[in-house]
Amino acid sequence: MKLDFIADCAILRLSEFSPDEVRRFRDELNNLMAGDIPILAVHELPFLNAVSDCELILACDRQETGLKHTGPSQFTCRWSSATWDNIIGLLDPFVEGSLGFQWLNGPRDTGLSWLISKDGTW
Repeated sequence: MKLDFIADCAILRLSEFSPDEVRRFRDELNNLMAGDIPILAVHELPFLNAVSDCELILACDRQETGLKHTGPSQFTCRWSSATWDNIIGLLDPFVEGSLGFQWLNGPRDTGLSWLISKDGTW
């Protein structure tokens, strides 16, 4: 699984993944949503390749601040458990081997988009 930022389009992208990698990512999101872990440093996941030092920190919080650009290649995303539950549901087709893409944007528009796409296109 690859994590990168396309600055021209303001898109944070997950791509080039196997169904097992998406399942493992989904499992980590479930842990976050359940409160088993306080934050999820996506860029530190052992199966993830963060391009150009791209960093993504996820948190579960009632204050849905959404996806934010916090540094040159650093991002944070805070959503409620209900929003994370929705995002987890959007990942299910990729666990089953879907070749399409899905926007993982929450309810708050921050000017950034989050994309998951097997081949990186949309």
